[in-house]
Amino acid sequence: MESDGSASPSPSPRRKKPDLKVVTDMPDSPLAPAAPLAPAPGRPAGQVTPTAGRAPSFSIVDAASGLSPGISSVCLTPQPFTIDMPSPGTFDPMLEHFLKPLEGETALCACTMERTPRAFRLRLEAGNVLLLTARRARGDFEISAADGTRIAALVRTREKAPAVASFVLRRVTASAPLPELAAMLLDEREIAPSASLPRVNAMRVVTAAVEGGGEAFSAPLAQLVGRAEGELQAAVRAPPSAKKEGLLELHSRMPQWDAKRELLTLDFPTGRASLASVQNFQLVAANDDPLLRSPTVLVHGLIACEGEVEHFSLDFRAPLSPLIAFAVCLAAQGWQ
Repeated sequence: MESDGSASPSPSPRRKKPDLKVVTDMPDSPLAPAAPLAPAPGRPAGQVTPTAGRAPSFSIVDAASGLSPGISSVCLTPQPFTIDMPSPGTFDPMLEHFLKPLEGETALCACTMERTPRAFRLRLEAGNVLLLTARRARGDFEISAADGTRIAALVRTREKAPAVASFVLRRVTASAPLPELAAMLLDEREIAPSASLPRVNAMRVVTAAVEGGGEAFSAPLAQLVGRAEGELQAAVRAPPSAKKEGLLELHSRMPQWDAKRELLTLDFPTGRASLASVQNFQLVAANDDPLLRSPTVLVHGLIACEGEVEHFSLDFRAPLSPLIAFAVCLAAQGWQ
């Protein structure tokens, strides 16, 4: 077929996202600083009870206009909780340990994550207790307990769209039943239908909705949380309006665009995100009512840089577990 000599239109250039992604710790923010957590007297390392004190606040406000009409600041009061090892003989005890969700609507866990060129380390902020580590394995992550025992793998799955990435959190035993523990889908969204505004990173997370604790669990957690191969991956790709029975769905909060300063803003609790970073993000629970403000479930923010080592806050609340929260933050490491 001969060409008519006319030039085909060239594709429109991809808009570059702004260098400064998120501004935090707004000076006029009414957010209360997070209360420190400290080991309870008489408890061995690794078993921690939050001390009484000022309640950390996960209420989020619009950086430009303050609290929205009709929305009040909601504080989460720390409740006593422990990170307990299950009794000997339980199924996959190390995995059970870190899959245990926080109990109670107000339970809050404050952690820090250290990122080095070779590894990631999750520590309980109270007492600087090492909980989990991870290392890259090509495009995947291998997650281990503090003693080096591998307990899970965060595996990148294939996506057709170039701007989309997806991960599935799996048990390390290839032959284990119900291997999928969580799924994450990362893409980009428009702040508003305007060519002049940048696109922003976005994330959706799907995992099992597990409630209760201790004797309330009717089976090992790996069985309650686990799903068959492909089930969670299909759920995270399903339309937001699709019903997902027995699953917890989270999505990232959209930042606000500050036209005067030409940057994105997202308020954080004081001290939980001191530096601008693409890894500054928050997750909220999905809901069917657009007028209902969902509670913030996870906060992740850059707080310090020391050479090649970066330090992040990682605060999460019930019903997330340390393993799921850690995996979510690992999935976001490829954001640019």
